[in-house]
Amino acid sequence: MIKNRLLNFLTILLLTPVLGHTQKSWDYETCNNWSFKIYDNWMIRNNIWGDHFPGAGEQCIHANSERNWAITATHNDGNGMVKGYPQAVRGWVQGGIGNTYADGSPSPFVTSDHGLNQRIDSLTRFDIYQDIDLPESGRYMVLYDMYMHYSDKPPLPWPQNLPDQLIMIFTAIHDDTGWMYTNAQQYPVETIGESQWRVRVNPSSIVNEYVYILYPYPDWIIEEAHIDYLEILHYLRDNHGLPGDLRISTIQIGVEVIDGGYYEINDFYVDISDSGDETSTVDTDSRQDLMLYPNPVRDGVIQIHLNQTNAANADIYDSTGRLTMSAQLKQGSNYLNVESLTNGIYIIRTILTDKIATKKFVINR
Repeated sequence: MIKNRLLNFLTILLLTPVLGHTQKSWDYETCNNWSFKIYDNWMIRNNIWGDHFPGAGEQCIHANSERNWAITATHNDGNGMVKGYPQAVRGWVQGGIGNTYADGSPSPFVTSDHGLNQRIDSLTRFDIYQDIDLPESGRYMVLYDMYMHYSDKPPLPWPQNLPDQLIMIFTAIHDDTGWMYTNAQQYPVETIGESQWRVRVNPSSIVNEYVYILYPYPDWIIEEAHIDYLEILHYLRDNHGLPGDLRISTIQIGVEVIDGGYYEINDFYVDISDSGDETSTVDTDSRQDLMLYPNPVRDGVIQIHLNQTNAANADIYDSTGRLTMSAQLKQGSNYLNVESLTNGIYIIRTILTDKIATKKFVINR
């Protein structure tokens, strides 16, 4: 899903300053390493930890909220190393900005009521939604980090204090000659719910115990997606020994940038809740009206999730604007058979209670 304006951006890449690449208005912009702004307890941070590597250039972040932000970078391939990891992060990895726990000890969280620290076994819902525009060229990776501790009061992070465990879920790897892509192909494909992932579990020096890594399969690039993180957590607990009493101390999405390019997070949010015996939830009121997955569609069935109580009519149009099929949607999950549609780009248009919602999806068998 590459928009025309991104192609224009690549054309003028060397002719204007990096901040001039974006054509929309932004609330916050910076090209300084480690600079950040906090939106609703999420830290949008310009992490350029590889700025000393060969080929490193300028990297900037542009933000309107935790749900809409972008990255511009002029890195060259160099030695193929990651140059930066701009991110939206909530929790322990933020590093603390002068906050304390109730007993007065230093807290790494952005607020004392941080909405995390919930045990895996107590969670009743943990959904992540993303809608991201990614470049067709260049090398990059998109991933989610979830750091976990046994303690409900983890100390300030690094260098001496490590998380107990870490889960990393990649939703994009555009690096078919790089170490991450090559390594990922050796791990077995495992089915988790309706999705498949290559799963890797191993001890690591960056945590006290284990790192769990999931790579997407069969597609290496997922731009728009719904991830049932609770389903993944329970699968890792039941099949790979992930302790259910671990507490989630960080939720983070980031783009590991190797080359330059333009990356925009059109929408991203987390919907998490528990059984009622833990701390408050994160973004429980921010679910989209209409979600589609998987995207692209490969098996002839698309799931459409409607977040309103009233039923709604949905019309699907092909790339020429021709109406190809219609369906009525109920609240919650709807499964639509699209086997009669040929490969290509489609638009679904739905009249909701107070607005019209449109979504683009791809059929690619």
